[in-house]
Amino acid sequence: MKKFITFLISSFMVCNFVSMPRAFADEDTASIRIENVSYPKWCMAEENGFIFKGTIISEKTISKVYAQVCKRNSSDALLATEISPDAETFDIAALLNSSLKISVLGRGAYTFTLSATDSDETEVQLVSSDFLKIGSRDDYSKLLIGDINDDGTINADDAEILNNNILGVSELTDRQFILADLNKDTYIDVFDMIELRSKIAENTDNPDNPPDTPDNPDIPPDNPDIPPENPDDDGWFTDEAGQYTTKNVDYSLNIREEPDISAKAVGQLPSDSVFEVLKYNENWAYIKYNDISGYVTLRYIRKYAEGSDLDNDPDVMMTYTTKDVYETLNIRKGAGTGYDIVGTIPAGAKFKASRYSATWAYVYYEGITGYVYTDYIQLYENPNYTDGGSVMLSVMEYNQHPTYPTGCESAALYILLQYYKVNVTMEDIVTALPKGPVPYSSDGIWYGANPEREFVGDPHSAYSYGVFNIPIAETAERFLSGVKTKTGATMQEIIELLDAGKPVVAWYTTNPYGSIYYSDHWYDYITGEYISWPAGEHAVVICGYDDDLIIYRDPDTGSSRVMTQSHFLEIFNELGARIVHY
Repeated sequence: MKKFITFLISSFMVCNFVSMPRAFADEDTASIRIENVSYPKWCMAEENGFIFKGTIISEKTISKVYAQVCKRNSSDALLATEISPDAETFDIAALLNSSLKISVLGRGAYTFTLSATDSDETEVQLVSSDFLKIGSRDDYSKLLIGDINDDGTINADDAEILNNNILGVSELTDRQFILADLNKDTYIDVFDMIELRSKIAENTDNPDNPPDTPDNPDIPPDNPDIPPENPDDDGWFTDEAGQYTTKNVDYSLNIREEPDISAKAVGQLPSDSVFEVLKYNENWAYIKYNDISGYVTLRYIRKYAEGSDLDNDPDVMMTYTTKDVYETLNIRKGAGTGYDIVGTIPAGAKFKASRYSATWAYVYYEGITGYVYTDYIQLYENPNYTDGGSVMLSVMEYNQHPTYPTGCESAALYILLQYYKVNVTMEDIVTALPKGPVPYSSDGIWYGANPEREFVGDPHSAYSYGVFNIPIAETAERFLSGVKTKTGATMQEIIELLDAGKPVVAWYTTNPYGSIYYSDHWYDYITGEYISWPAGEHAVVICGYDDDLIIYRDPDTGSSRVMTQSHFLEIFNELGARIVHY
């Protein structure tokens, strides 16, 4: 049964729906039906009335038609009417429009019901509709439903407002209520949050689409298309045009045909890719990426300064060499085959590189910087080599997407078990992992699983959360005994494990350049413990170090990343310094 939460909108209370104490026949099998019906639903301005329409049709004589409007949660009619048509059809318009004056109702939450009884005393409820009378006079059809803060985009800020309202931390204005009621059922609840997260995911997180033609040095790429002129340049600026990259994008960002969130997506920008911004206004940027031109929201991009990012500093980049290259590998100006070639890397040469996406890497070779296609490079490493203050273990790379969008912890365990050559699949791990419910509301209070005990949701679902170290260790023990876990681990302990040839699963973040914030809150559905969820929580596999650098496999991107140890420790410690290892 669907559970509704209690919420407060302005000065009136909307509570769990209580069914009328009446018995009705199954509408699907009953002999009475209604066609071409129109009745109040969702939201309307306080001063507005309503025009009823519809025709009741019965296989037998209609002996009674009854309609009423009650305060939600009450069976006491505020408006009611009844008639005995003694006919097989009945037009409701004249009766209801003269008797049920919706315009006289004040601000509040209401339920409209309409039922009919035939000559066999079979009663059928034809309509039961919840609706609100509110103060807002907005044209609802023109509103961007989901944009709760009214800034023109649907994003994590809207989710935070909705979450705070659901938890009772803050109230919504009438306009915000309309924007937050995504499923238009006149309740603000977890089902609206699910739809909102779906919209956010649709707008920002789509599967990577690698280029159709990889940067094979033996196959010259097609020339890039010249981006079209925009016929209307009013309000567009170019003074900050240039190279940009994504920010706060875990997977990829939609490129849209027009500067509108509802416009068709014509491509995607992989997380951390570099692209050209040709012009921009206060909300949108017109960009070129590979051979795709279109619009992206300014919220998810930032100016790119070559060498300014930690990953792009040659001193912290990993050493790579070529793979399956017989002569030379092209270095391009940008992350795409449409960019100019700025240099080449000879087959077998060593160079510095960091990953920008699952398909492109930023490289430094003999003073030349640019991008190469990742299918043609590999880490320069010997199994378990050590050289003074450095270790690199031969740990596989693995991408959890698209099958396990929230399964980073299971993917990290899969990588760890594969290192020890355990015959196990990713699905075996996900199946064995203990799981509990995503947050749900009961009597206005949010409950859900405890990540210290079980996975919150299901790793197959994008609308789930995650799990911490103890359940992962317990799952690991089912496939290979001897696992160990702890919180409060130090970098020295991790380095000692790496020196012993043991990779380490560690709890970190999908965005190393951001900070941890606690987005959602609920109570443990078993113990009642209060839980705050760290947005961006992630699990990685540390596989090496080099002086003050740490190297890890990232299941979110299917690649490797390099961080200074001090930078890594900031968020690692914030999340409890959790590790799992053998």
